[in-house]
Amino acid sequence: MRYRQTSPCIPEAAISSDDFHVFEQGFWGKHGLKNKDNITMEDMEAWKYTFSQPDCLRSAINYYRCAFQYPDTKRKVGKCAPKTLILWGDADKYLITEGASLSAQVHTHSMVRGREASHYFWCLALGATGRTGNR
Repeated sequence: MRYRQTSPCIPEAAISSDDFHVFEQGFWGKHGLKNKDNITMEDMEAWKYTFSQPDCLRSAINYYRCAFQYPDTKRKVGKCAPKTLILWGDADKYLITEGASLSAQVHTHSMVRGREASHYFWCLALGATGRTGNR
């Protein structure tokens, strides 16, 4: 796994293959959204279009390349001063719920809100607001 993410082109090729099918699996697959209707086909096409732009996908993957390149880096981290609302889906298949309270520890003023939501917590809010009339 580590080699694929740190290699110069394999992740980009894998993610963009089959018209970014990995995005459809991420949102609509087994471990995707709890309410799969919160992402429409139009939303999906916007995701695909955005990440198909030059260097966009590479920039996103570079975050993970760096994280795997320096996983044991110990650095002194101060507290984040701005007021911060941490939204955390309790039904996240990828991140443990303790991560929300650990994140709160590095903020001077923070509030953690968990909810029966998946990894894509923001989609729950989009569905609740009915941002389009067709939901």
